[in-house]
Amino acid sequence: MSERQEWALSRSRADRIALAAGVAALVWFLFHAALFPLSGRWTAALVSYAGLDPFRPISYPLWGLIMAGLARVPFLPYAASAAVLNSLLCAGVVAMITAVLLRIPYRGLLADTGIRMPGDSLPRLLSALVAAVFAVGAGNLQMTAMTAGPAPLGLTLLVGAWLAAVAFSRNGQVRFLYVAVFLLGLGVAEFSACLFLLPVFAVGLLIAIWRQRLMTAGLLIRLVGVFTVGASIILIAVALYAMSPVSQWREFDGFLAVLRFYILEQHGTVLRAIPKYGWLMILMIAILPFPIVF
Repeated sequence: MSERQEWALSRSRADRIALAAGVAALVWFLFHAALFPLSGRWTAALVSYAGLDPFRPISYPLWGLIMAGLARVPFLPYAASAAVLNSLLCAGVVAMITAVLLRIPYRGLLADTGIRMPGDSLPRLLSALVAAVFAVGAGNLQMTAMTAGPAPLGLTLLVGAWLAAVAFSRNGQVRFLYVAVFLLGLGVAEFSACLFLLPVFAVGLLIAIWRQRLMTAGLLIRLVGVFTVGASIILIAVALYAMSPVSQWREFDGFLAVLRFYILEQHGTVLRAIPKYGWLMILMIAILPFPIVF
C-alpha cells in the first residue's frame, strides 16, 4: 500500500495563509500605487482636510479624521502617505476575505487520493486562494488601492464585520458578535454599501445567534446599543460641522439642517450605486450565498 499523508487546515495554518495573501496583495498594490495627487473628487477632499479649503465634505467622518491627521504629520508626503494607507487597507481586505473563506465549512466528501485531506480542507483552501487572486487582480480593488479615497476604509470595516460575524458563528463567543456589530455601525456611518447590506447582515446575525442558542432580549438590546455607539460618529461629525463657521457660510440652520444634508447625501450615494438592471444576477451571486457564511 502506498503511504498516505494527512493534511488538515488548522486554525494557525489558515491564519498564516491569510497573512501571506495579505502580504502578497500589499506588494502588488504598493507597486501600482500612485504616490502623487490624482485629479478627481477625492483630491479636492484631501486639499480641504489639509486646511487649504474650508469646505470639507460632511460624509466619511472617520476617513476625514484620519486624512486630517496625516496632513499634520511633518516630513511625510501627504498624497503618498494616503495612497500607502489605502494599499495597506486593501491588502487587509484581501487577507480578511481569505480568512473568511478558509473558515466556511464544506460538508462534501473528498475522493481518496494520494494526499488525503480530512473533511473539507481542500475546497476551503481552493476557494480562499481563488478569491484572493480574484480580489487582487480585480480592477476595481486595484484602482481603489492606488488612489487616495474613502472606499478602502469602508471596505475594511465591512469585511472586518463579516470576519467577526463568521468567527462568532463558528465558536459562539459573544465578543466577536460585539466586534461585528460595532464595525458595522462604523461602516454605516462611513460606507454606503454597509447601509445597503445592513438588512441582509442583520438577518444573518440573527440566524447565527439563534443557532448558538443565545437569543435573548438582553443580548439584542446590548447589540443595538453597541451598533448605536459605532454609528454615533455620524452625530459627532455633524455636530462639529454645525458648530464650525463653514456651516454658516453654507447657510445651514444648525445641527438638524446639517444632519438632513448628510442623510440626503448618503441617500443619493446609495441610489447611484444601485444598478437599474441585473437584479437577478445580483441576487444569485451576492445575496443568496450570504447566509452560507452564517
